[in-house]
Amino acid sequence: MGAIGKAQGLEWAGDWRRFREYPHFQYSGGLSIADFQAGRSL
Repeated sequence: MGAIGKAQGLEWAGDWRRFREYPHFQYSGGLSIADFQAGRSL
């Protein structure tokens, strides 16, 4: 399921290192938290 979501451009929390959350997908537009903190946007 993770591969399908990632193929659609979603970030899959199953890839996270600190806290894996397998049912969690999110759209980040390719930006990281650091990008948002630096004021970058989609």
